Amino acid sequence: MRELPAIAQVPGVDSLFIGPADLAASMGHLGDFNHPDVQAKIKEGVELARKAGKPIGTVGPNPEMVRKYLDYGFTWIAINSDIGMMVNRAQEWLAKVKSGATG
Repeated sequence: MRELPAIAQVPGVDSLFIGPADLAASMGHLGDFNHPDVQAKIKEGVELARKAGKPIGTVGPNPEMVRKYLDYGFTWIAINSDIGMMVNRAQEWLAKVKSGATG
């Protein structure tokens, strides 16, 4: 993150990306991308990208985080991941089977 302004100036770099889970892990908060320090660093990254005149993206693991990241000013956001979506849907179906629901 501290190198983000320099990275933004590299010829051919058209957009930047912040991986919340990777950032959280690098900050000592493995698995906790909602940690206040991580979220503050994410906001800072968006501000740095804007100052550098570069679009910046991220990935939102759920609708609430996507909304939060839009509010932070991200230019683009990947919504979840293919694996995450499959796991979430599988868990939803299993819960319905266990509860006897059919709808």
